[in-house]
Amino acid sequence: IWLLNGKPLTPKDGAQVEMNAPTGDAKLTIPKVDLQQHAGSVTCRLENVHGNQEETVHLNVLAAPLITTQLPKQEETVS
Repeated sequence: IWLLNGKPLTPKDGAQVEMNAPTGDAKLTIPKVDLQQHAGSVTCRLENVHGNQEETVHLNVLAAPLITTQLPKQEETVS
């Protein structure tokens, strides 16, 4: 089970989960990550008949700066 800020992550949230049965590896992918929606604590919780375990990491989502005004055109000659 994958959680984001304590709530289950689903395909509706843009999350894709892949499980490799032979190796036991699990991979969480968020192809169209959103700065507001996907930042926070991500937890992977595993449960089976032998017990349970979970690990949590903090996910920082970074975005490129947004230019909100047109910059003036400038020309410079160097000789």
